[in-house]
Amino acid sequence: MMDSTDSISDILPSLAHTSPQVRDAARALVAAVREAGRDRSLSTPSYENMLASLGALRGQPLALPLLAGGAGEGAFVQLADGRRVLDLVSGIGPYVFGHDDQDLLETAAIAAAADVAFQGHVLPGPEYARLTEALVRHAGQRLEHVWLALSGSMAIGARVLERLETEGYLGPDGGIARLAERLGCAFDRLSARLPGVITLRSGLGAMQAFVAWQGDPQLTSEIISTSLEEGVLLQPAGHAPMKVRMLPPLTITDREIEMGFAALERALRRVAESHGIPLAMNVP
Repeated sequence: MMDSTDSISDILPSLAHTSPQVRDAARALVAAVREAGRDRSLSTPSYENMLASLGALRGQPLALPLLAGGAGEGAFVQLADGRRVLDLVSGIGPYVFGHDDQDLLETAAIAAAADVAFQGHVLPGPEYARLTEALVRHAGQRLEHVWLALSGSMAIGARVLERLETEGYLGPDGGIARLAERLGCAFDRLSARLPGVITLRSGLGAMQAFVAWQGDPQLTSEIISTSLEEGVLLQPAGHAPMKVRMLPPLTITDREIEMGFAALERALRRVAESHGIPLAMNVP
């Protein structure tokens, strides 16, 4: 029986942490896959045909005409047609540490080879237990029990949470809170340059959203598609009003935030011009 002071990680540490040979092999595999994936971009016609075929198979087109392909880099995702786009939604969570994160790629390779990449509640493994323990620990008195209703890589989830703990992202002074402040400052600067455009803001931590003008769904969808044309990926949220939502990776740099908000500003100005919406003069 476990001693009350023991943790699951103490009893059975992860292979990725205990075996340098395993880690070296995973590193070599990731490098080989990355090299093999170079220069495999689709032509524009092939890319568009694949999007159309996928839409037909799904019964409706994708919400955004995007197919990822190849290794991204940090806050940038590489699309299957070779374009690089600044990803300000992090796949709504999976890319919390950005694209092509070496540590998480190696962790995934080790989990797959150890036959623990796919775990549900019917046949869980130690990684499932590690993730459950970590979630209970961080919830404090607010959560007594955890039931993970998912069938994915528990090793990745556990590793992400571990890094959030050990790399200083949690708490009122942690990296997530600091990122929220940085995004807030970027929104303030954008509002100063475009008075009256951002009429409502909301958010929690790194996930932030805003309403443009009255939050009309058609206009908001156009803002998102135009932002993509300008090189930045955003997502809609809600309906009445519809918001523009972002969840940038925690590793995003100040320069990348600046680039993303500059692209968003260009998109807002284009949408305003196309609909005859007057804008105030720029504020220096």
